[in-house]
Amino acid sequence: FLLQRAEESVARFSMLQVAEILCRARQAGCLDQYFIATFADHASSNISLIPPCAMTQMVWAVGTCGSLDEFWMFMMAKEIQKDATVFSPCQLTLIAKVYSDAALEDPDFYASLVEAARKEFDSFATPQM
Repeated sequence: FLLQRAEESVARFSMLQVAEILCRARQAGCLDQYFIATFADHASSNISLIPPCAMTQMVWAVGTCGSLDEFWMFMMAKEIQKDATVFSPCQLTLIAKVYSDAALEDPDFYASLVEAARKEFDSFATPQM
C-alpha cells in the first residue's frame, strides 16, 4: 500500500526532479531497490522526455548503486541508443563507463556510443578517450 501511494506521489515530479532525487539518494548511500522501484514506472512512462543531462544523472545513480536495476538500465540504454549524438563528450564517457563497469552487454548500444564519439571526436579531451 505504501509503495502504491509513493508511486502516485512520484507522478508529480518532472524527470529533472527525479534525476536530482536519484543522484542525491545515491550520494547519501540510500538508493536501494525499493527506492528505485518507486520511480521505475514514472521513468519508463516518460523516458522519451528525459533530457540528456538528466539521463546521464540517472545512468550514474542507478548504475553505480548497490541495487542495480537491469531493466531500468536496459530501458535507458535503448533510449540513449536512439540518438547518442545529443550527449556531450563528458556525458558519453560517463555513460560508457557506468555501463561497462556494470558489465551490461549490448553491442548495439555500445556501437551507438562509439558512432556518436566518432562524429564529435575532436570535442573529446584525451582523458575521455
